[in-house]
Amino acid sequence: MNKFVKFISGKDYCLEDLFGGDTKIVIPDLQRDYCWGDNAYTVIGKDKKPQELVSGFLKNIIQLYEDDAESSVTLGLVYGYEQPYNHIQICDGQQRLTTLFLILGVINTKCKGEFDHYIISEQEMKDDYEPHLLYAIRESTLYFLSDLSLHLFIKRELDVANIRSSNWYFREYDQDASIQSVISALETISKTFELHPGLDYRRFGDYLLKNLRIFYYDMENRSRGEETYVVINTTGEPLSATENIKPILLADPRLTQAPRKKYSDQWEEREEWFWKYRGSDKTSDNGMQTFFKWYWQIGLQQEYRWEGDRKYPLNIKELFLSAPRKLTENANEAKLSLGNYNEFRSLENLNRYFMALCSLVRAIAHDERIQKVLLTMSKKESPDRLSEEQYVWTWLRNAELDIVLPLLCFVKNYGDTDLLYRFIRRIRKNHFDGVWGKTDSNQLSRRGENYVDWRYIIQIINKSPLSDVFSADVQTLDISKIPMIPLNDWYTEDDKWKSEHLVDIAEVEDIEDHELLMGDLTPLRKGSDGISYDIAAFKKRWNNLKRINNAFDASESSDDMEFSNWFRLYCVVTGITAIGHISNCSWDLEGCYFSQKRKMPWWIESGEIDQLLCREDILEAIKQIIKDKVGSYIRCPRDYKELIISWLAIKTIKESSDGVLLSHYSQRAVSAFCELESNYIVPSQEFQWGNVLCGYSWSYTVFPARDEQNWAEESNLDSPISSIPFISDYYNRDGRCIDERSIEKYDGEIARIIDAYFC
Repeated sequence: MNKFVKFISGKDYCLEDLFGGDTKIVIPDLQRDYCWGDNAYTVIGKDKKPQELVSGFLKNIIQLYEDDAESSVTLGLVYGYEQPYNHIQICDGQQRLTTLFLILGVINTKCKGEFDHYIISEQEMKDDYEPHLLYAIRESTLYFLSDLSLHLFIKRELDVANIRSSNWYFREYDQDASIQSVISALETISKTFELHPGLDYRRFGDYLLKNLRIFYYDMENRSRGEETYVVINTTGEPLSATENIKPILLADPRLTQAPRKKYSDQWEEREEWFWKYRGSDKTSDNGMQTFFKWYWQIGLQQEYRWEGDRKYPLNIKELFLSAPRKLTENANEAKLSLGNYNEFRSLENLNRYFMALCSLVRAIAHDERIQKVLLTMSKKESPDRLSEEQYVWTWLRNAELDIVLPLLCFVKNYGDTDLLYRFIRRIRKNHFDGVWGKTDSNQLSRRGENYVDWRYIIQIINKSPLSDVFSADVQTLDISKIPMIPLNDWYTEDDKWKSEHLVDIAEVEDIEDHELLMGDLTPLRKGSDGISYDIAAFKKRWNNLKRINNAFDASESSDDMEFSNWFRLYCVVTGITAIGHISNCSWDLEGCYFSQKRKMPWWIESGEIDQLLCREDILEAIKQIIKDKVGSYIRCPRDYKELIISWLAIKTIKESSDGVLLSHYSQRAVSAFCELESNYIVPSQEFQWGNVLCGYSWSYTVFPARDEQNWAEESNLDSPISSIPFISDYYNRDGRCIDERSIEKYDGEIARIIDAYFC
């Protein structure tokens, strides 16, 4: 057996050459973690889907062996360079070579050590048991693989299932992505072999060593190796952003040994952090990609890269290699971002932002006040608690850029100062300025006019001392304009008013936190006519606003039942709650959701609400307005909308007088046929309230009042006002379903309800 094989670029070699003699295959610190043991993303059809790679790789090799054990198979290119003597540093091919080494190790356990010297050389067995495959990514990975090779593959002191309980397995290994992936790969290899009970492991091991070959490409040295790092693996998929970035950065020929070691250690710290907080991800890579994306979005002050009028995700690898071409060609855009490029290309700056991210996550996890504010901006898929750093990191990854990028920049510039909480509250206000930026008619809203794009907020942070960051005047700062994005005031009229008038109001944060306000107090301090109010009026409007909002909440309405009933009716009467087509229903029906609160809060700034907010007795004001509007047609509605409103008014009058809280169930609409006569019990008769079946639920069905129990429950909105009998066959009804005397009786009962209130 040769002690050493001289690897020549462009020639092919078998595994016996790579793992034989005194050759060492080294996975250097520039490389990504071993990840084939976990799910990797591959193309299945047109989609990217997670697919475990090891079992398929091994099954293919077994199939090749069973088809023709004498044939040779080339597994593609491996890129590397020799440094030092007898040590081949792998630039590409790590995943395949590592998996093959592990397969060979498992085979050796089944062959009573026939392949020992391909795991650890004879010389190393007399020295310190260093295996042929060395992982220099981290010391933990290096030591683990050495112990694994000796105790499992050669001495066979344990099996795969007992690795984590062995005395040489340390707890810190749980946080090493490569180690965990190696263990997963070994488990997969063992299970795959179990599917081939008749396999001759001695012959298969020989096949593996002698018949599986690779083409070797010599990169000559580390610097060239990183400069020409290419994408080649068995899946045909490009490496991820982070897999490409590491060798690009650490191979900078300007770096001497000491700073290269420093930056390599920093990279390892980042990998460990993202691995620790990977959540449901199999590797640390997705989290690191997210961070790099944020980093360059801040640096370039752009969310996407554009080619013509089409947008694409930023290419992280290309950004670390060279500045975007358009920045070097366009002087105007170069003013915006090219000046930042060299700074963001630096490893020192990269680490500053990473440390800021760590500080931000830690600060959030330890401050309940911050958590409360952030959770008001949560998406459905975000964690509902932020008391642990893992949940915070997951929440931030789901957050909008106008939240996370300014926060990251703030902490990077100023640290996790006590003012972070105040800044987060300001970012929350700006965020909802954007969320509520359009009216129902798709026009720019008042709050939309106040929204400041995150690119401008980044500039404000970078150009302002901490003491001025909340009151910065964008007109006096040297702000670079972003094409097609307006520059609105950061220190708004609302902010100025609060700083002048609300210093002594203890509950100001509670007011700002209200779900209809989210930091903006304009509806309380200024009327729809533009008139400003004093503090006394402000407080009155605040108390009335809370009462109005609570009317839509069943639990909050239990102590204010009459108001809840009447205010919900007021919304229908004034058009705040619209009458229109109900989804999934026949087009000859229209109705409204009596208790459904509109998502956009613009209804509270309408004149209909504004006229209530300053009233001393808001309930009486509501009743009077309803009486004035509905009184003219309630005895004989002229169309289906007046019919629905009138019926709801009668229902409200009756149930309020009886002390009944009308149902808040908003999944059913109170509806009527658009053709007025279709709502009559006896179609041939004239309008009488005793001859009307109104209030049916028509959402998700075309059948009126489907069960007698539901029809008879007075607290349900789709129940009758009087004791009108249940009519099961509504569509085939005729004069026999109800007699004229009953119609007159029920009409009289309803007339008395109307007269009692409107006379």
